[in-house]
Amino acid sequence: MTRYIETKFAFVDQEFTVDSTSDGTLLYILSKNAKEIEQVKERIEGYRNSDVLFGITYLKVDQLLDYTNQYVVLKEMLSMQDVLNEHANLKKEILIRIDAMAYRIQKLLQPLQMFNSEAVSFYMNGEPVTIANTNEFAKFIDQWMFERFPNTPEVRNESFNKRNVMKIQRKSAIEVLNQILQPTFTGEFELSGYGPDYLIYATTFKNLKFNFSDLDKQETTELKVLRQRLVKHIESDDRNSIYSLFSIALEEPFGIREPLVPLLAIALIKDKWNQMAFYSHDFSITTITAEMLYEIMEQAVTFYEYEIYQLTVEEQELLHNLNKLFFNDDNAIHP
Repeated sequence: MTRYIETKFAFVDQEFTVDSTSDGTLLYILSKNAKEIEQVKERIEGYRNSDVLFGITYLKVDQLLDYTNQYVVLKEMLSMQDVLNEHANLKKEILIRIDAMAYRIQKLLQPLQMFNSEAVSFYMNGEPVTIANTNEFAKFIDQWMFERFPNTPEVRNESFNKRNVMKIQRKSAIEVLNQILQPTFTGEFELSGYGPDYLIYATTFKNLKFNFSDLDKQETTELKVLRQRLVKHIESDDRNSIYSLFSIALEEPFGIREPLVPLLAIALIKDKWNQMAFYSHDFSITTITAEMLYEIMEQAVTFYEYEIYQLTVEEQELLHNLNKLFFNDDNAIHP
């Protein structure tokens, strides 16, 4: 699975902001003098979190700002059609100046790309990090991502195991999830041919050797750990948002991509799902569909909530018997 590092620039007096949707952030701090460098070092030393790799830069910041401001103004001028119409060659001249400014900015930033120690020093978790070249940077990123997300299940499906998928992939995932949501589902998928829905099933549940008959006994370690975290979350609070379950899979130490989350999370708590009641804005709703679950995931909706009713062994046995007696069904679902 491809991981994505967001690169950002900030001044010394700005807050350290991190994009929660990225796997990590490379944050270059622009410092103008030695005093600012010491100030930012003090702040970085107190930032004890592995989600950001800081780069303290020693560049010609005033010159960089001048070129950047010129670049922004020139780009803005390109949208002033009235002004451009008054001068025949003005647009061509602006484009030439834009190219010149972009080249000058690139030249000033080039030492960062070369990992020149005189231009930048790196820190993480308040400690200095030595990165001398591109190869060392690539190795550092690999190790960084592994340490942040050691429990990411391996899903070899690059067309689906990513943040944004095609409509046909999303539709196929919803069809697979709808089968899992059926009260009578025991692990046997009904799939025809070898289309996108089969590929999703094969690269997730089949390849990960998903155990639907005993959810606590997953052969894949990452699934076992995720199951434990989800169950612990449910048992610690009888009522919470459905998105709170998804957040567990999204965040450390799992870092699972969004399209996979509803499938894996719901499948791993399949035994709890039929013990849940659902609410939207505190109003009871009779059911949650796969389409709704994907919308909850994509929009980070928190007003859809579940409330679990922990059934004793005796209550589950009673439901088994009632369903078998009246509906010829051996599942512990509400009759």
